[in-house]
Amino acid sequence: VATLTIHGDDGKLEEHTRCIVKAILGNEKMLPKKPLKSILEKKDFTLYHKKFHTKVELSEHQALYLKLLAQGKTAKEIAREAHVSYRTVEGIIAKLMESLGCSSSKELIALYHEQP
Repeated sequence: VATLTIHGDDGKLEEHTRCIVKAILGNEKMLPKKPLKSILEKKDFTLYHKKFHTKVELSEHQALYLKLLAQGKTAKEIAREAHVSYRTVEGIIAKLMESLGCSSSKELIALYHEQP
C-alpha cells in the first residue's frame, strides 16, 4: 500500500501519476522537470561575511539550500526537493553559517536578504 500526495494545482494529475508509476517500474529517480539549480542567479553565489565584510563564494549546493531556506522552506522540505538527507542539508547550512559569521539560521537568512 502506498499513499501519494501531489502538491500543485496544475491539473496534471494523470501526467504526474504516469511519471511516478514509470519511475517506480523503471527504477528511475524521480526528478523535477526543472532542475532545482535553475532557480539560482549569479548573485546567489556570493555573500559577504557578517562581521568582516569579506567576500565568501558559495558552492552550488550552498547557494541552492540557502535560497530555499530564505524562501521559508525547512531542511526536511529542501532535502525532499533535492533528493538528499535532511542531515546533509543541515550540515551544509551549519557550515555556511560558520563561514559567514552567523550564529543562527535567522541571521543567515537576514544576511542573504541584505545582500545587493
